[in-house]
Amino acid sequence: MSVEYLESFEITPYFRDLVLGDLVRARLAPYIAETVNSFEYMETQEDGRVKHWRYIPELGHHLLVITTADGALFNAFDYSNFTRRQRRQG
Repeated sequence: MSVEYLESFEITPYFRDLVLGDLVRARLAPYIAETVNSFEYMETQEDGRVKHWRYIPELGHHLLVITTADGALFNAFDYSNFTRRQRRQG
């Protein structure tokens, strides 16, 4: 999988192997930098990891990207429950 979309990011081994190595999730690569750089909602976990959500019209739902405390890409996946999650927190 080409990572030209992600050149400005440090990538954890987990992200490289399990996100970019998975053909289904690797299709998210063009949207990952956009999500981290221009998120709709952000939340910091107790362990310092940061969750970034952004609606991706081409996918028809939100993308969730998780970075480590120092900004390295850790995980990314489709997140279709964003609206329900926001209502629960509301």
